[in-house]
Amino acid sequence: SLGEETIVGVTGVAPVPRGLITDPPRPKEISQWLEDNGPVEAYVVIDDSPVPGHPQVRVDHGWERGGLQAFHVSAALQLLGWPPKNGESDEW
Repeated sequence: SLGEETIVGVTGVAPVPRGLITDPPRPKEISQWLEDNGPVEAYVVIDDSPVPGHPQVRVDHGWERGGLQAFHVSAALQLLGWPPKNGESDEW
């Protein structure tokens, strides 16, 4: 059972020029991590740039723009299927 403070894993930082994160390196990097560390029941990408092909919550880059906020966390939890539907276990 995973606690609310558990991070299962993170991808590395691909050496791509600033502003080109939507090019193949980032989505491929995430897909590779999932393949190497799966099976994965559910996941969500939290990033400040679009990551096509993956469930994602976009967050404004930098603390001066707000950074990760409670509504981002709520959106991520919804993508992960939380809270559970009636009759489903609430344990992760």
